[in-house]
Amino acid sequence: MLWRHAIMGLMALVAFPAAADQSRITILFHVRPPYALQESGDHVTGILVDPVAAALAKAGIGADWSEMPPARQTEEIKRAKEPVCGLGWFKRPERESFALFSEPIYQDQPTIIVARRNDVRFSDGMSLQDNFRDAARMLIVKTGYSYGAAIDGWIKALQPRAETSSGSNELLLGMVAQARVDYAIMAPEEAQDLLGTKPALGASLRTVRLSDAPDGELRHLMCSRATPLELIARINDALAQSGSVIPKAP
Repeated sequence: MLWRHAIMGLMALVAFPAAADQSRITILFHVRPPYALQESGDHVTGILVDPVAAALAKAGIGADWSEMPPARQTEEIKRAKEPVCGLGWFKRPERESFALFSEPIYQDQPTIIVARRNDVRFSDGMSLQDNFRDAARMLIVKTGYSYGAAIDGWIKALQPRAETSSGSNELLLGMVAQARVDYAIMAPEEAQDLLGTKPALGASLRTVRLSDAPDGELRHLMCSRATPLELIARINDALAQSGSVIPKAP
């Protein structure tokens, strides 16, 4: 009988690390104010980071925050053999083929236009679809970027006159300010942050609210299939207990 107890003890030791893994996760993010930014040292904060960090703390789950470009995040999540989640991803059928998703962690505000202050063609309450139909207005579109299912569909159907760029949002808004293009479409969270922190852009540009902008998209944690369902359930429970699964922007 002593050998049986020894084997059972050895099995318990082997099983212990797996159980410990249930309480730690890697969160992948990329610096994108105000959604996520890295302050002095390794401190990460932002309107996507804060509700997730609070939920992880409430659930008793440790987190390792790792900065990584979005394209690399996707590849890492596809091949990961351990609990890894990307921060703030839209849920899409093609992504559900290789990843698991948490409940929503945030809902974007409705899309806006950013235009030059002296361009009278743009005014609050105008239609984004009408802008797309007007061949005299040049849009700047970010390469490979999704503006949400509805707006992506309008772009495909209406074929607005547009240029594309793989540059940052700051670069795109610089193109609008320099009159190289006429307008950009953007989440108001990002636009307001850029116009508030970049004086040259703030002096030249303004935001324009749209009459037909759809509700903002829901953002989730997009997790590797190696992430235990029990771990995701604990995060979801903690998000729900926070009082609102979908924190609203200020």
